Amino acid sequence: MGPSYGDSQVWIHDNLKNYAVRALVMNVVDHLGTVAYKLTDLLDQQTLDVSTMDLRVSTVTQLIKLNQQPDTKGSYVEVLERYVKVDAKTIWFRKKVLKNGGI
Repeated sequence: MGPSYGDSQVWIHDNLKNYAVRALVMNVVDHLGTVAYKLTDLLDQQTLDVSTMDLRVSTVTQLIKLNQQPDTKGSYVEVLERYVKVDAKTIWFRKKVLKNGGI
């Protein structure tokens, strides 16, 4: 004698329940992965912003010290212009490296 109608209903119910649980777990895992990626991206951007600001503060501090020395070659403006050009290239390079996944 084969399986009864009640047995097949239980089997279908169990399979549907297993499918629903698996789908829910997969959805939650996918969502957590997306959130983790977005948080990592935000953290990387914030870290880059802080590094850039730190570089600028350090450079301005050095420029102030350099400008206070009497035997400095080049005016403060000339040194600052060189810094801005170098800093713009550094920022561009860092963003390019981060977008491409690092060196």
